[in-house]
Amino acid sequence: MSKLKTDIIISPHYDDAVLSLFHLLYKNPNLKLITVFSGKPAITTYKLWDMVCTGMSSNKTMLKRENENQQVARNLGIIKSVDLGFLEHQYETSSPERFNIMKEKIKSLIDSKTDKVYFPIAFGDFVSHPDHQELRNIGLELIKEDYNIIFYNDFPYINPVKFIANNKIDKLNKNMNLNLKIKVNSLSGSILKLKYETMKQYKSQFIMTNLVSFNRLRRTNLYKLEITLIKD
Repeated sequence: MSKLKTDIIISPHYDDAVLSLFHLLYKNPNLKLITVFSGKPAITTYKLWDMVCTGMSSNKTMLKRENENQQVARNLGIIKSVDLGFLEHQYETSSPERFNIMKEKIKSLIDSKTDKVYFPIAFGDFVSHPDHQELRNIGLELIKEDYNIIFYNDFPYINPVKFIANNKIDKLNKNMNLNLKIKVNSLSGSILKLKYETMKQYKSQFIMTNLVSFNRLRRTNLYKLEITLIKD
C-alpha cells in the first residue's frame, strides 16, 4: 500500500496557518503543522509590539500565544503540531549559521519528498515580515533540492483580491525567477464562519493585527480567499 502524502505547513508564527491556510487545517488527518518562531525570549525582554498587544513582557506574551495555539489545535483536531522554538527577529538577529540550522531542522521533519510542504511567500502589499522572508528563502533552497514546495500568500500582509486582480504573480515570478501558478481556495458557509471564530481565538494578536492591516481580519471578502502558489 502506498504511503499517503502529508500536508506540511511551515507557519512562521502561531496564527499564520489559520490566517492563510485554514482550508488545510480543519479535520485533516494527514496534516503536520510546524511553527518555527515559537521561542520565548529572556524574562527581561520587553518589545513594543508585545507590550501593545498584551501589556506583558515578551516572555509572558509568547507563553500566552503558545497556550492559545494549543487550544486552537485541540479545537481543530490537529494531532501533529511541532514548535521549533526559534526566536523571532525582533528578539534575535538572524545569521547564516541559524539559517542553516533552521533549514536542516525543517528537512528532518519532512518524511518524503512527495509530501506537500507549504512555505510563506513573504510578498506583502505594505510590509514583508523578516520571519516570513527567512522561511521563504529556505523554501526556495528546498525547491532546488527537489522537495515538493508550495508557497502560500501571507494573509493579511497580502490583499488576496488585489493580488489576483492586479496579476501580481507575474511580478513575483520575475523577482524570484520562478514559474508559479495561482490556485484560489474560497471558503464559504460553516468553514468560513469557523475560520473567523478561530482567528479571534488568538486574542493576544487579533486586535492589533487587524488594526495594522486596515481591518482585513474582519473583511469577509478578503479572509475567505486563501491563495496557494504552485510550481508549473
